[in-house]
Amino acid sequence: MSFVDGFRDLVNDYRKPKMVVAEIGTYDGATTFHVAPIVKEENGTYIAVDWFKGNETLPAGTPGKSHGYDENQHDVVLNTFKNNITRVGCDDIITIHDMPSLEAVKLIKINH
Repeated sequence: MSFVDGFRDLVNDYRKPKMVVAEIGTYDGATTFHVAPIVKEENGTYIAVDWFKGNETLPAGTPGKSHGYDENQHDVVLNTFKNNITRVGCDDIITIHDMPSLEAVKLIKINH
């Protein structure tokens, strides 16, 4: 089972009306593409967190094709992410936090 399948199954198993899902490290939205529609069906909210520059522990590659770190790939990866969520009609439920995850966590409020 792939990571995408596992995350999609997890969200599907815990789906409920007005659910809130946060994905930390969205990169180009390949996972978001498959999971956000489930959240939308439940009239929920999707929080996407990424700095769109890749993973600092991986070598740089082609912008938008490699998950390796390259600060110059930000715009390419962010635009790919936005295109992916628009293609599945979920841009209206997604809040993008374009920043490192440790900064974004300060902005995300959790209701108990």
